[in-house]
Amino acid sequence: EIFQVISIGGSITRIALMKKRGKQLDLIGQKERKQPVFHTKEDFLSFIDRDIDEKVAAIAINFAYPLEPVLINGLLDGIFLYGTKEHEFRGLAEKHIGKEIEMHIGNTQKRSVKVSVANDTICLLLSGLIKYQKDELVCFVLGTGYNAAFFLDDQTAINLEAGNFNKFPFLDTTKIIDKTSAKPGVNVFEKEIAGGYLFQHFNLLARKKHLLFPPLSSTADLDAIARNGKKETALAQNILSHAAELVACQIAGIAQFKKRNLICVAEGSLFWNGWNFKEHVELTVKKLAPGYSISFTHIEHSPLIGAAQLIV
Repeated sequence: EIFQVISIGGSITRIALMKKRGKQLDLIGQKERKQPVFHTKEDFLSFIDRDIDEKVAAIAINFAYPLEPVLINGLLDGIFLYGTKEHEFRGLAEKHIGKEIEMHIGNTQKRSVKVSVANDTICLLLSGLIKYQKDELVCFVLGTGYNAAFFLDDQTAINLEAGNFNKFPFLDTTKIIDKTSAKPGVNVFEKEIAGGYLFQHFNLLARKKHLLFPPLSSTADLDAIARNGKKETALAQNILSHAAELVACQIAGIAQFKKRNLICVAEGSLFWNGWNFKEHVELTVKKLAPGYSISFTHIEHSPLIGAAQLIV
């Protein structure tokens, strides 16, 4: 049976048709679409409705927002908790994501589908099983937002909601960004390190330092400044280096908690493409956890392959 996989992230949605052939998952087709800010439940359901194939009866959703997992008739679903990365999803709080999609498709397309949903870090963790053992696997997503996950034991996958870590003093700029965000006090760690916010730190600091520089609109702009060799470069590099060091703190902490070497499956443009970001994380992890070998890897199509594990 051909089924559909949809990965809903911070800024890009990935959609594919897939089919299982033995132990192999065949990617039949794939496309990407820029994702708007979801202010309401209706925004979200209308957006996702556009890409659901009329022929499929099973859909797996990789959902990059906080969920409480729940099993319904043998399928994993998630109760929506709260929005992050400036997505509010008003009207979706405490609702079952999969069930809401099933009802929406029933109303708009007049047919029945089965939908399974998991958080994006759980899907990323599951994608690692095609190559690695559970006890050595850790994963994290660092792009627009941030989160991490690992297997606590052979039967238990833990979504850390790592972007919500708050047991350390935040930067003054983080406090300002948090105060003016859609969800003050929520995912504050993410607001100090993730791509959806780093450029805002630059804007605030540039204004404080009286730099005559137009406000940035994205962390891609910040990355370009970190590479351009001009007077603003040092400020941009310091912001990116600070974020990389905080990410390394969490990875090193996980290694010390698990007391073993780790393979980190990483996803996200900031980690892989940001100025000196991956290299700075690796160097800092070695300083913080010198007794463990920690490597970083990428799995092609991991958001889709991981979500597919929910229903194959």
